[in-house]
Amino acid sequence: MTAGGSGDGSRMRVPWTTRSPRRLVLGYAVSLLGTVIMAVGFLPLRDQITPLSKGFGFLVVVAVAAGVGGLGPGLVASLLD
Repeated sequence: MTAGGSGDGSRMRVPWTTRSPRRLVLGYAVSLLGTVIMAVGFLPLRDQITPLSKGFGFLVVVAVAAGVGGLGPGLVASLLD
């Protein structure tokens, strides 16, 4: 891939993450706090909610963490769930 299609052979470098540090920290906070909130919220309802519903609830946490903070917070949220 050339930079700007100039054909000079130079390659465009894509940083691993383009998120600001603030969004990265927010993503990790969402992954940690979201997992804890979902787990505590499901405790009183654990006999009335199907495992599939619990899984979708945690999937929302993973998606939001990844959307806000990128790959790292998304992976942390998926490993915590």
